[in-house]
Amino acid sequence: MLSIRLVLRGKKSQRSYRIIAAEARSKLNGHFAYDLGSWSPLTKKLNLNQELYSKLISQGAKPSSTIQTIVKNQVS
Repeated sequence: MLSIRLVLRGKKSQRSYRIIAAEARSKLNGHFAYDLGSWSPLTKKLNLNQELYSKLISQGAKPSSTIQTIVKNQVS
């Protein structure tokens, strides 16, 4: 089953995250199936491939609670 989650990137004081879809049992920084976009908590900027995100959700991918909150706040 695919899991949609955040992967940490960036320097210590300049954190940014990639939004990926990976196998639920894979390592956090291991192989991933899809790169859906990025999120920067400093600027609150979300870059997300909405079409692919919706497609994966409809196919049964499970987003993390953090991803659900970010998408709900940014898209609505």
